[in-house]
Amino acid sequence: VQTGEAAAKLLRPWAAAAAGDWKVALAQPASTGDKFTDAFAVLGRGLLLEHAGKLDEADAVFKGLKPASESLFAQIYGGFLERHGRRPEAIALYQGVLKAAPNDVAMRLSLKRAEAGGPPPAAPNLASGAAQALTGPAALLLAQRQPEAGLSYLRLALRLDPNRSEAWVLLGETLEGLSDNDGARAAFAKVQPTSDDYAAARARLALDYAQNKRKDEALKVARETVAALPDDPSSKLVLAELLRDSERYDEALAILNGLLANQKEDTSSKAKLLYLIGANEERSGKWPEAEGHLKAALAISPNDPEILNYLGFAWADRGGHLDEALAMLSKAVDLAPDNAAIIDSYGWAKYRLKDYVGAVPILERAATLDPTEPECNTH
Repeated sequence: VQTGEAAAKLLRPWAAAAAGDWKVALAQPASTGDKFTDAFAVLGRGLLLEHAGKLDEADAVFKGLKPASESLFAQIYGGFLERHGRRPEAIALYQGVLKAAPNDVAMRLSLKRAEAGGPPPAAPNLASGAAQALTGPAALLLAQRQPEAGLSYLRLALRLDPNRSEAWVLLGETLEGLSDNDGARAAFAKVQPTSDDYAAARARLALDYAQNKRKDEALKVARETVAALPDDPSSKLVLAELLRDSERYDEALAILNGLLANQKEDTSSKAKLLYLIGANEERSGKWPEAEGHLKAALAISPNDPEILNYLGFAWADRGGHLDEALAMLSKAVDLAPDNAAIIDSYGWAKYRLKDYVGAVPILERAATLDPTEPECNTH
């Protein structure tokens, strides 16, 4: 189905409802053959059924979307359940999604709100529902590298609903990709603290400042975000990474160790924290501690190319464990064959082993993959 046709299909029921034609608005949507469009058409029908007071029918529609397997559908169905006195069911739904996707920030915030008995998210009015219907096709256009059409859809969606946070995030990401950094930052800054997308938007805003050599502003945004969301691990991770980038290792370690204290099981999240702790320790000259944390991270996630690369390169660069480092880096290259930094580390390990003939083509490939990286060119 063409994207314009998809947008019209998704928007038509909301326009019909606004015109008072509820027969058209609530009609069963015909299949287009495109799963994406069909799923969002069904989702829109569920919300319109709720708007019309047909709650049993709306409930059946939402259940048919299999919300436990899709975060967005789970959030919308969970909000419906909360609005209609079924908070325990909403909590169970959120918990089920988080078991499969424990790092889903929006779902964590939804669960926290529901468990605390906070006010449920409001049902969309006709304008905001129409805006939501346009946001999906906009994302599809942008994924197909049609930024002009995608941006037109996004701007129309935001005209209909200026508070549609996911549209602001998508707009910011698109403008960032088009090198409109001022526009991107303005879009990210539109997302309000009450939105489930706030943490993601603020992270993008902070990282945009950091990538443009505005480290103080990046840190300011990250600190403000942590202050606004003191229980959000992802915001703390962003702040820790920016602190490391600013060589403020002790401050970064304080945050990371605090996060690690809450990790009771050996999960990939725990491995990442151990890896980041080790990286901060290595850069601050605490190699014995760093080596221990990196080994612990690798024991939990033995196939993580970033961890293999960091420990393997650190060993190779120090001239120790060279055979083991080479094997680890070879494995990392197999796992991430187009990563210039990892290929560079592998070539450097060969160099340290005095295999100059083997090292040269590998190091040349790394420099070709990332010609602006100084270390690859130096090696």
